[in-house]
Amino acid sequence: MRERLELQDFKALVDNADNGYMIADGKGLILYTNRAYLRAVSQIESMVGHYMSEFIEDGSIKQSCLLMAIEQKRKVSMVTVTHGVSGEKTAYVSSTPYLDENGDVYKVITQARDQTELTELKEQVRLLENQMNKSMFQGGDKPDYGPGVVVMSKKMRGVMELADKVKDVNSTILLLGESGVGKEVVAQYIRNNSIFKDKPFIAVNCSAFSEQLLESELFGYVGGSFTGANKEGKKGLFEAAEDGILFLDEIGEISPRIQVELLRTLEDKSICRVGDYQRIPIHARIISATNKDLKQMVQEKKFREDLYYRLNVISISIPPLRQRTDDIFPLLLFYLHKYNQMYDTDKRFTKAAIQRLRRYNWPGNIRELKNLVERLVVTSGGDLIRESDLLPLRLEQNASEVDVGENAMSLQFDQLVPLDYAVEEVEKQLLLMAKKKYVSSRKMAQHLKVSRATVCRKLKKYNISLEKDE
Repeated sequence: MRERLELQDFKALVDNADNGYMIADGKGLILYTNRAYLRAVSQIESMVGHYMSEFIEDGSIKQSCLLMAIEQKRKVSMVTVTHGVSGEKTAYVSSTPYLDENGDVYKVITQARDQTELTELKEQVRLLENQMNKSMFQGGDKPDYGPGVVVMSKKMRGVMELADKVKDVNSTILLLGESGVGKEVVAQYIRNNSIFKDKPFIAVNCSAFSEQLLESELFGYVGGSFTGANKEGKKGLFEAAEDGILFLDEIGEISPRIQVELLRTLEDKSICRVGDYQRIPIHARIISATNKDLKQMVQEKKFREDLYYRLNVISISIPPLRQRTDDIFPLLLFYLHKYNQMYDTDKRFTKAAIQRLRRYNWPGNIRELKNLVERLVVTSGGDLIRESDLLPLRLEQNASEVDVGENAMSLQFDQLVPLDYAVEEVEKQLLLMAKKKYVSSRKMAQHLKVSRATVCRKLKKYNISLEKDE
């Protein structure tokens, strides 16, 4: 005897699946859909309790794979186009009927996969590839900054052009920019494309050490110069970077006493180890970086003016990510590919998610973007990273993203609420706004981009009445 399909068991398996699933009875009455199915066929309201024929009649769905499977009593697959609150969508749909002992259809399982998002993603990638293949310089050469360096915007191309011009000289370079903009990436690029590429590159974060420890790290020390010192002494980072590059990050954090020692080192091109009196010649190029306003610090007597000018022979200002929005999409794809490989996944962004991320102002710059992409790859369900995956992260809106005006809609929750409840609240607000502006369900449907039957069904659901209806 054929084992019957139990609805509750099926729901437990597919409620949170990435593919869409629907269960209907032998007459086309919809018994269950998961969220992915509603997304795939561009519906927000529940379809449960309605016959599929209703959606055919109001034009929401052009063809029904479900009804064809019931009629033919066999599996039917097709590509169908739907119209709903999310606009027109294309979905691949497959319906499998289950027959009872008498050979009649008693249940039909339908699977649906949204093809629109995949098509849009391919188009996004195609546009990016076309953009990257266009000539970015008057000479017609496509820029190639090497592995790990992602540059598309005009502002960052200007930064890299300046880095190219100064890469082989011995002058000190000061990299300026907010935290996370990629100052060390630019320093590494200078080294990797210069005459110093086969020489040492030593990076030190000056804010990570106390004054005494930073002094011994930079200049080294002789044996027994302080408690805990190595008996044989130790070379400092200036000596370790001999003939190469010493990258001093967060240079604005060093104390006044270290500023004096660093100034003398730059002037004399020599260092004196802690606990010693003899000076040792050094031949290392200095690249420093800071997220602070050193000019303001000089005016406030917090940073030596003479040291500032020693460090600032060549300055390169790196703009924040919010000022070079053309770099956001390539960076998203770059880190998505990186973490897909790292975690053996195949995640992809939907168009809506990409648009949301491109509008975000990225206060933490590239470091924030990188960490966010890794988090989304690890935590998002399914192969698609959707805009809904970004909502728990509470990304701040740009001012340009906030709609201000008499028709603006504001909906906020102080705590987590069921998603269905939130969707209903949004639907109510939109219907009330439409009712205030348009006097008929026909005009409401036209501007909400749904069928008139859908508007009427929702008005009835939320007990919203029209004074008159054309």
